[in-house]
Amino acid sequence: MTATPTGRRGWLLSGDFGRFWLGQTISNLGSSFTFFALPLLVFKLTGSPLNLGLTMAVEFVPTCCSGWSSGPGSTGWTAKG
Repeated sequence: MTATPTGRRGWLLSGDFGRFWLGQTISNLGSSFTFFALPLLVFKLTGSPLNLGLTMAVEFVPTCCSGWSSGPGSTGWTAKG
C-alpha cells in the first residue's frame, strides 16, 4: 500500500499534476529569464537602442499572433456577423 500525500503540499506530490505543475513553473521561469536577458545581451553587444527595441518587438510578435488566433479558435469561429 502506498502512502497518500497529506498536508499543504500534498497536491504537488500527488503524481501527474504535480509533475506537470512543476514542469510548467520551470518552463515559465526560463522563458521569463530569456525574455529579460536577450534584449540586454543585444544592447551590450551592439550598443544600439534601436536593436534593443527591435529585439523586444520581435520577441512580442509570437504572443500577439497566438493571442489573435486562439481567441476565435477556442470558440470555434462562431461569431455572428
